[in-house]
Amino acid sequence: MSLLKSRPLLIVSSAHGYGGAERSMELLAPELARFADVVVMTGNPRHRRNLLAAAEQAGVSGRLRVWRLPFDEGRKGTAGSVLGLAAARLWLRPAVVLANTERSARLVAWVARVWPGAGPSTWIYVRDFMWRVLPEVMCGLPRAGVLVPSPAVMAKAGYLQPWVEPCTRRRVRVMACPAAWPVSAVRPEAGGYALHLATVNPFKGHVHLLRAAELLRAEGRGISIRSRGMMDDGVLFRELEARISAAGLAGEGGFELLGHVEDPTEELHGCFCVVVSSVGHSGGPETFGRSIIEAWSHGVPVVAFAVGGPLHLIEHEKDGLLVAEGDERGLAEALWRLRTEPGLAARLGAQGREKVRRDYECGLVAERLRAVLTEPA
Repeated sequence: MSLLKSRPLLIVSSAHGYGGAERSMELLAPELARFADVVVMTGNPRHRRNLLAAAEQAGVSGRLRVWRLPFDEGRKGTAGSVLGLAAARLWLRPAVVLANTERSARLVAWVARVWPGAGPSTWIYVRDFMWRVLPEVMCGLPRAGVLVPSPAVMAKAGYLQPWVEPCTRRRVRVMACPAAWPVSAVRPEAGGYALHLATVNPFKGHVHLLRAAELLRAEGRGISIRSRGMMDDGVLFRELEARISAAGLAGEGGFELLGHVEDPTEELHGCFCVVVSSVGHSGGPETFGRSIIEAWSHGVPVVAFAVGGPLHLIEHEKDGLLVAEGDERGLAEALWRLRTEPGLAARLGAQGREKVRRDYECGLVAERLRAVLTEPA
């Protein structure tokens, strides 16, 4: 019998910000709680609030507990967080520990040093290429398995390969991000905007997308682009604002730089496509592409640079359009096609929605995750 039948699953979901890792866990944790007792520890108030709301909505509040990770809100509380996590592990005696983020994995590794021994089965989720503590975590958790959101993570030479099978005996499993399943699809809005859901940082490709917009505007084929995301790089944000203004693209109907939106459903209802202009350098590429499956779940078509996660997700001309990385002219033409060919947009969006139903719906992903977490070590 699986240990998860008698002992809980402990998920550590600690990060100083909020992003795709937290959103994925908010979708997965209530589904996991349908077949196991689950405790999620986090110091992020927004993440705690969303988890509690999701548990209540799913009717699993009794099986999904959300605990505050002590001292985790600030950047100086590491020692307190380690002690709090160690105490929780001692109290819960979990069957499995899942570290959802880089900081979570580091905390779990520190607890393993404070409290050595075999301990529970441990999995760490390596979701991006920004881990500066990968050797520290891997050496601190020599028996932990590794989850990655797509093969793109393994494709980056010299990143994970030295730490996982076949180079070592450490297990690595692909575990896709989940998508919520809307009641119905939306019809891509022919007169709307291209939606860009991306944090302002260099690898999200804002500059390439802006250049594509400039090319179209210069030819009398202007489109509206709405870019929404957290401001991770203030210098880049100011540079983008200046360039948008100089190109005459400021304001509604041009190129808008707007803040992060937690639930993009309303934005998806007004767009004709979602664009992913992320590139493979400066911290990239995308290791998955949450905005792609969120668009598809609503029947919205996607255009993306053919690098990283999007290259593994999208089948060109079947459920989306792929453009060579950095090809601004190609990106402009792909956007114009989706803007002016509603039949193409509807077909690609419908095929994407079917792919989400088949491969990425959160209940299906949670069942696959349960199977992995209960694998014999």
